[in-house]
This record gives sequence, C-alpha cells and structure tokens, in this order.
Amino acid sequence: MNKHRAAGHIVIIILFCVGAIALISAPDMKPNLLMISIDTCRADAISRENTPNIMKLADYGSRFDDVTCVAGITLPSHCSIMTGQYPVRHGVRNNRRYILNDSAVTLAEVLKEHGYSTAAFISAFVLDSRFGMDQGFDIYDADVHIAPNEPTSGQNMRPADETTEAVLKWLAGSSDPFFLFVHYFDPHGSRSPSKHTLSRKGGREGAIENYYREVRFVDDNLDWIFNLENTVIVITADHGEQLWERGIKGHAFHLYEQEVRIPLIVYVPWQEPGIYEYPVSSVDIFATVLGILGIPAPEGYDGINLFDDSKRVIYSETQYPLEYNSYAFRHGDMKFIKYDWKKQTDECLLFDVKADPGEKYNLATGTMDGSINMISSYLSGEKLSKYDHGPEVRERLKSLGYVE
Repeated sequence: MNKHRAAGHIVIIILFCVGAIALISAPDMKPNLLMISIDTCRADAISRENTPNIMKLADYGSRFDDVTCVAGITLPSHCSIMTGQYPVRHGVRNNRRYILNDSAVTLAEVLKEHGYSTAAFISAFVLDSRFGMDQGFDIYDADVHIAPNEPTSGQNMRPADETTEAVLKWLAGSSDPFFLFVHYFDPHGSRSPSKHTLSRKGGREGAIENYYREVRFVDDNLDWIFNLENTVIVITADHGEQLWERGIKGHAFHLYEQEVRIPLIVYVPWQEPGIYEYPVSSVDIFATVLGILGIPAPEGYDGINLFDDSKRVIYSETQYPLEYNSYAFRHGDMKFIKYDWKKQTDECLLFDVKADPGEKYNLATGTMDGSINMISSYLSGEKLSKYDHGPEVRERLKSLGYVE
C-alpha cells in the first residue's frame, strides 16, 4: 500500500481499531477520516490482552468508557452514527422493513460536499445499499458471500481479512482528503465466517471464547491503520452482546448494559490523549467528527460534541422483533427501561448502573408515571421510514440470524 503524504494529518474514525501515532500539530491541509465499525462488539471485549491494536491506538487518543448505543440492532444504530439522529428522527427502527430516506443528511454527503472522496466497505448484507446506507458514498462495496446455488441462504457476509484486502486495494489508489468507512461483522455470532479462529470447546464456555476470538480476529486485521498519515481515528461499535448474563446469548431483545454499552476511541493526531468517564451516546459521533474536521454540521441532528459533558438524557430503543417495543433513558447513573413485550406487559425498570453495573436490583416503584410520560413525549414526533424489500431480503437477513 502506498503511504499518504504527510502534508497534513488524517482523521480516522474507527469503530474498533488501533494505532501508535505521535502527537503533532493541527494540519494545514484537510485531514482524512477513517471510521471503522465492529459489529456486535461489547465494551468489555476491548482489552490489552484481546485487542492490542485497538488499545495501542487508545493510548494515543481519547477513550470514552461510558458509551450507550442508540439501538441494539445493526441498521438503525449505523443510521444514527451516520446522521447524528436518533431512530425516532431518521425513521429506521429495525433491519428489514425500513430504509434510510433520501431526505436524511449523512456524514458521507456532508464530507463529499466539502471535497472529500468517500468510500465504504461493508461486511454483511444487513448494511446493503438497498437499505439507504450508501447515501453520499462514491464507492459502496458490499460484496458479501452468497452460496452459488442458494441465492437467499448463503453466508451473506465476509470475514475481516477479506474486507481488509478490499480496503487496502482502494487505499493504494485513493487521494486525499478521503472519508473511509469500514464495517466488520465477525463477532456477530456463530454464523461468522472466520471459522479458523473458533474454539474446540463446546457449550456456553466455547461460545463465549469464540465471541472474544472473533473480536481479536478483527483486531488482528487492523495493523494497516498505522500506515496512514494525516488521519483522525474513531473506533466504536453498533451494539453489544449478551453472553448468558441473563440466560441468553444475543442482542436486540433487551436494553441491558451488555447489549447497549459499546467502546469508543477517537484519535486526533494534534490532540492530547485522555480518558472520559461521563455518559455519551453513539449519536454524538456525527457532530464530534465534523467539529474535529472544522466543518459545520447541518441542522436537525440530535447528538452533541463528545467532549462536552452536558449531563443530558441519553436515549436508546429496540423494536425487534416488530411486536417488541422497548425504550431506555439514561441520566447520569440512573437508567430507566420500559418494556412492552408483545404489547402484553407494561414493565418498568430503574437501575443505578454505577452502584449496580449488573442491573440486578430494580429500583422502580409504582407505575413510574413521570418517566413513562417522558417517553410518550419523546416519541410524540417519531418517524417510521418503512419500505417493503420483499421476501428475498427476509431470507438473506434470516441467514444472518435475524428472525422476526
């Protein structure tokens, strides 16, 4: 791969990546931006033992230790990262029956208007261009596997090494400034294609070990980021994963910390490193990145700059499957969850996530009318950007483990 000239500094946003880079002065030329998203990567999967590349970058960047994703499912969460809007605003509430509307203003569109070349490399069908995530990208490479004679039941994904190979090929011929978005899917579940990383152990113990190995496999494929110059780097994920803490393995059904707490690292070459422990949201990435690049954000976004500790309410939701609607509000250490399972219950939960990180002790009393009214008010202008993608899409998403 050809190195980029050191005339400026590159801005790389990685949703899970790492690098050792020295502190330098602010660039005279536009920095590049690299954003890497590791699908289904819970916060505690990032460690010096398991992800040395990512932690290496964290030592030189800003690490946010209390980050909540907006939704415990892939498409809505990525749409929020790319637009700076909560799902109730951009309208994508689930994976299958939705599309990001053309009226949404994406990060790629903003950067393209400011002279950036834009490219995305996707590792799973769930972020296929038909769902609207390609808006603003010059290149949107979602070339995932499909079995030759089984067009609707193939893998519909590609492993980290194949995605990285495609990225490096593009970088070799790219020009500055660029915005590069890279999505890795390996930790998503047992259907992940990097089988050579899997444990020989069976049962829950083997499945948990496999999960962390898949995250490590992604990290093993991130050493290329250290060849970049003039780049800002952000590392994060779309959502986390339950590993039987509550008797299940998976995500999207609940809003407990294992499913919504994600890692986030922002490396800016001209900024001092630091660790930030106050609560932030993945919806804040949009405004933060544009602020770092010195580009005004368009109107209508919900997030704030990550470096502004505003102590505001943070929202997250799940509407998967379709009849399962749950909402959570986080303010400081307190987290309120309202579950409506198949519209048959009206369960309310309240946790002090600092004193009770396992969320074992429900502090909710009575009907919690005040919190419920807050949810009703918040959802009063909610948007649903639905679209019928047809039976093929359902079958392809089903092959990735999504069942409605």
